[in-house]
Amino acid sequence: DQGDARAMCMVARLHFQSKEIKPDLEKARHYCANAAELGNVDGQFLLALMCETSGDRDKAEFWYRRAQMNGHPKAAQALKSWMRPSHSQRLWDDGRVRR
Repeated sequence: DQGDARAMCMVARLHFQSKEIKPDLEKARHYCANAAELGNVDGQFLLALMCETSGDRDKAEFWYRRAQMNGHPKAAQALKSWMRPSHSQRLWDDGRVRR
């Protein structure tokens, strides 16, 4: 928590994805949010992924967009595919499924 965004992102990734230690999503999100706030683009992308996974669409979109603006190589594609409505939602929206 001393301000090294890259180290915070690495610690967050360990708590989020490691097979060596028991996952701790609260710690992962804490370190990832700190890294993201300090401008670490990998932290921004990982935080967006965590927000998406937990169902927090607004924060996920915010962090995907921030990561995209800062040049994360996967952020634009993730945002594009994530924002695309599902096939069933498109059917509902264009009236092919009756309400």
